[in-house]
Amino acid sequence: KNENQEKAVWSSKSDKNKTAIITPLTNYELEGTTCRDFKKIVKVNEKSVEELSKVCRDESGNWKVIETL
Repeated sequence: KNENQEKAVWSSKSDKNKTAIITPLTNYELEGTTCRDFKKIVKVNEKSVEELSKVCRDESGNWKVIETL
């Protein structure tokens, strides 16, 4: 569990050329559900793509992507 602004590095187990840096930005409540905004920088081979996403907890407690910009 990462705190806000605490980066985590992810590496694909199936594709060694695919990595990501995920940074949680803010936590908040939306219609009684815990949500979080985060920044994700995905690198495949030498190409990087940055996305901003909003996720909220589902009924099982897992994060579910609600919106990606």
